[in-house]
Amino acid sequence: MDVRATALATAREAGLPPAAAEALASALVDATARATEAHPALARHATGFVRRLVEVLETPTPEAVAKVHVEDLWLAHAAGQGDAAAIGTIERAHVHGSAAGRLRGQRFSPDEIAEIEQNLREHLFVAKPGERPKIAQYAGRGELSGWIGVSATRAALRARKKTEREVSESGVISRAVADGDVELAFVKEAYRPAFKEAFHDALASLDAKERLLLRQHAVDGLGIDALGELYGVHRATAARWVAKVREAVLDRTRIAFEKRMNVGRAEFESLLRLARSQLDLSLKRVL
Repeated sequence: MDVRATALATAREAGLPPAAAEALASALVDATARATEAHPALARHATGFVRRLVEVLETPTPEAVAKVHVEDLWLAHAAGQGDAAAIGTIERAHVHGSAAGRLRGQRFSPDEIAEIEQNLREHLFVAKPGERPKIAQYAGRGELSGWIGVSATRAALRARKKTEREVSESGVISRAVADGDVELAFVKEAYRPAFKEAFHDALASLDAKERLLLRQHAVDGLGIDALGELYGVHRATAARWVAKVREAVLDRTRIAFEKRMNVGRAEFESLLRLARSQLDLSLKRVL
């Protein structure tokens, strides 16, 4: 079905008299033409855009159509359908562009801005199970830059509170890194102060991208599929990234722990053997 036919059918579905339906359909066709001219690479979304445009109208009239920022709505609609070109345009113009500009004026460091931008991308374009991406909620009642700017401000406020959560987040990440390594978990409990310091040293040695990836996976609960979609890579690549960062933190924690406890590798292995025997004993008591 072409744009004109879709517009007329959608207008008639609104229960309008024939003349009013024709007038609305013409307004919808004109609006779609303007949107297509602004973003011609997204033309394949034209018929779906007509239906989306009717959904956001306050009233099914040509006057209501005229109030909608149709070029921005077209872009958001395509991005909500997962169109990579639309997502890329929004990222360049509104995430890395106007939203990042706001953050620079709020005394955020370049690393903090990069992290907030990534969190904003996740917020806008990664859908939760059973839901549509947040970008699909944009209704064209104001400029898209302002709408995204509100989300950027909220992301910035969350970033300001990040420091207050550092201790609790570190605990969650620590458990995630040590998951599956029960011997190390025992050593962590038996030598908590030294382990905590060693772990913080290991975490601090990560670069901004590694730390963000680990937080997204361990704290925010993003699975491998979600991370792959977020970064535009295959899930196997995302899985390798997560495994590599976890292994790096684990290895660096071991090294830092050995130094702080002034023990060598052999003695550290002895601690692990002790941990194994104590763990077996504990299991026998419980079972």
